[in-house]
Amino acid sequence: MDIKKVEDTICRLRDEKYSCSHATLIGIAECCDSAMPDKTTLSAIASGLRGGIGGTRDEGTCGALTAGVVALGLMMPDDNMKTTKLSRQLYEDFKNHFGTVICGNMTRQTGTAKCTECCVCAARKVAELYNENMK
Repeated sequence: MDIKKVEDTICRLRDEKYSCSHATLIGIAECCDSAMPDKTTLSAIASGLRGGIGGTRDEGTCGALTAGVVALGLMMPDDNMKTTKLSRQLYEDFKNHFGTVICGNMTRQTGTAKCTECCVCAARKVAELYNENMK
């Protein structure tokens, strides 16, 4: 998966006002060579993840991170153990980068300005993990 293409796609989707979870999941799917559901289905899957899972912001896990975990599962539907391992790695790398996975902790100071950075970070890591482990 082309990491630069994923980043550019995420930024385009965010510019088009897609939520963090939508931009991340749909952006990864558009750049992935694995079979992925159509955009309408991906949008439905991502809907409840935005704003810290169901808009829980101060308590909820970042929607971009959660969408990245969903993308890993969709890319590896027959390997639950690998999905779990790579999801853990995605979680840890994301948390190390931002110091938290809580939506409200990341956006409290900047509002949603940080959301695109979160989307790009999660998608970039998913692409790296895919490139390292799926080929």
